Amino acid sequence: MKRRFTCSVKYFCLGAFLIFLGSVLLCRLGLTIVLPHDMTRDWPEVTCQVINSSYSGRICSCEYQTRDFGMDKEHCLDSYPCLHIAVSYRVHDVLGSQQDPENGGKLYDGQFVGLKPSNISLFYDNDRHTYKIVMSRDRKDKDKIINRTICTLHECGAAEWNINQVYTFERLWGQRGHPFRCYYDPDDVIQVILERRPLSQMIHALLWPTMFLVIGLLWLGLWLGCWQVDMEKYSQPNIDRTRGDIAISGRMLFN
Repeated sequence: MKRRFTCSVKYFCLGAFLIFLGSVLLCRLGLTIVLPHDMTRDWPEVTCQVINSSYSGRICSCEYQTRDFGMDKEHCLDSYPCLHIAVSYRVHDVLGSQQDPENGGKLYDGQFVGLKPSNISLFYDNDRHTYKIVMSRDRKDKDKIINRTICTLHECGAAEWNINQVYTFERLWGQRGHPFRCYYDPDDVIQVILERRPLSQMIHALLWPTMFLVIGLLWLGLWLGCWQVDMEKYSQPNIDRTRGDIAISGRMLFN
């Protein structure tokens, strides 16, 4: 019985672990891949051209904002320069024979589209003042919000890594006059992203967590079956057919 009980515990632990892993992956990938794909799948593709790129102060890292948000700048140990890349693009009509007036927008890497973690940011301007600004489209001072709360690139690594990534991104995509493919939000034309989450990524983001969940449920089913077999076997009377004896509750009853 001890061996069977140990087998049942192993089934249960493995099944529970797979279900837990699948649930965590489904939530994580759903927020970082599935939701951005759903938000941007209808964004039209256009050709963007860089107008200019600039820096405006420094912004705290993602780790700081989630852990110690609301403290002053002395407690922000990890920050990086806030890069702004302004682009222009033209929107073609349905037939592609005419062009609408040129639109201007701000380029984002597209990693956090839909979630907008930068909507609430702890930001330092050049005068070393600390700002905590909440993004709102209804505010009149929209230019101030755009300039101070949303950066083109957001990084959540170590300080040196963040700075290197920002400078590398500017070198690759922030050169004035540089044309490249981009996508814009038809409901808010100033929002332009460099890349969208492809359908293949969304499929994988749903397929693998779902597979872990299904396999975990099957393992729990095996555990339940093993447990029921144990209960049925050891709850029945122990019949000694060689002597014709029946042992019930530790007492022997002879025929």
